Amino acid sequence: MERKILLIDKDENFIKFIQERLQLQNFVVEIAKNTTEAYFKIFEFVPNIIVAAYDIEDISALQFCKTLKSHKILRRIPFLVLSENVKPVDKYWAEKSDVQSVLRKDTPYEEVMLVIEELLNEYEMDEETKEQIKNHPVSSESIQSQTIKLMKNEIEEYTFLNAFRDMVNEYHTDEKALIQNTFDLLSVFLEYDLAGIFFNHAQEANKYLLHFDIKNCSVSNFVLEKVKRDFFSKMPNMKEFSITGFGHDVVNDSNENLDKRIISANEFKASLILPFEFEEKLIGGVCFYSKQEQNFMDFIFYDIMVRELTSLFKTSYLFSGIEFLSVTDGLTGLSNRRQFDYSINREFNKSRKYPSDLCFAILDIDHFKSVNDNYGHQYGDYVLKEVSSIIKNSFRRSDMIYRYGGEEIGIIMTETTIPSAMTMMERLRKKIETHEFIFNGIQISLTASIGVSSNMDKLEDAHQMIECADKALYRAKETGRNQVLTYSGEDE
Repeated sequence: MERKILLIDKDENFIKFIQERLQLQNFVVEIAKNTTEAYFKIFEFVPNIIVAAYDIEDISALQFCKTLKSHKILRRIPFLVLSENVKPVDKYWAEKSDVQSVLRKDTPYEEVMLVIEELLNEYEMDEETKEQIKNHPVSSESIQSQTIKLMKNEIEEYTFLNAFRDMVNEYHTDEKALIQNTFDLLSVFLEYDLAGIFFNHAQEANKYLLHFDIKNCSVSNFVLEKVKRDFFSKMPNMKEFSITGFGHDVVNDSNENLDKRIISANEFKASLILPFEFEEKLIGGVCFYSKQEQNFMDFIFYDIMVRELTSLFKTSYLFSGIEFLSVTDGLTGLSNRRQFDYSINREFNKSRKYPSDLCFAILDIDHFKSVNDNYGHQYGDYVLKEVSSIIKNSFRRSDMIYRYGGEEIGIIMTETTIPSAMTMMERLRKKIETHEFIFNGIQISLTASIGVSSNMDKLEDAHQMIECADKALYRAKETGRNQVLTYSGEDE
């Protein structure tokens, strides 16, 4: 089989020396004095290997190799560089430029031939690839222009890559800032009219949220609902869609473009929905929509974007797990008292700012001390975990459940009136009363007392609402246990 070598060097004496020895070993040799000449000869001659001096007449061999290898069709041609002096940094940049090997020019000819033979064996080209190169249209753009364009792309790629990593390092503890900065970065490089981003959390969220960024138009809420449903339906390992479990919010909105209002999802001519997973767990997702026909996967930095978004979602997900552990009770898996104090104040203040119903309940396991005394603390831990599981499976995703203290469990119910809360708590009381508690072969029955309060107008803060629930619970315990009572403060 014919073996072809393209030699690139302006040193005629060195070229002659190499050429004569290669021809003696039945190589077909073609010579080029600069990269422009070499570029066109590659498509005409189709060499099995390229051997180039480090310093060529117009651009360096490393730049030339990098530019050539940016053409997928030329990647199978091995590239050997001969340099006057080879430093460690030269080998480093050669590797970054996709050069296969770098040798000193004064390397004994036998060693050079050994490397050439190894490269030819490792990068052997089939006849089909050779024909593709020979028939491939040659760009009229100069190799220097191609190199400049490639360097420009690499600078942009480097900027894009580092902007992502700087953003993750700076904002991974602030999800709101992370969402805003992710949209800001993507919108610089990617053209879209609507984009969405979803961060999943290590703990079970009260509601899954898709955050929207709207550009150059305004989008009706009907369309946003449709996009949200489509998005979450394509997320793997996602629970069945329900209005209460899934929501959206608009981070950025071009409200001034009311004349470009999108009232139907069919107005989008291009779309892309991408879920992201880590260790078989859903960690997030993004979506893009455009009124113009395009393929979002043709984005020049698409692979980098996917890789860096995966890293971003992974970092956020793992941090949410650490954060989750700091606010979670280790025994029951419920949120702890620290998180409760934050949540009850937040929800009470929200119900005042945006008038809405809010209820709070405290549940206490009746005669829990006797369980520990008679059956041991392991049985008591089992009871706490079992009751917590019953409660978690009895409430909506929007309801918040906490280990309030000891054997007491607190439940915050948003958008809930006292009658509704009382009905829910009575149903829970009966579940606990009829549940069979079995541990280490010992079966017992238990009951619970529950006190309920609401954000009545006369209450000044969340602390007073907690006090009302406490008083209702105390009365339930004092008047027979195993019952649900509420306290309005009208009688002591």
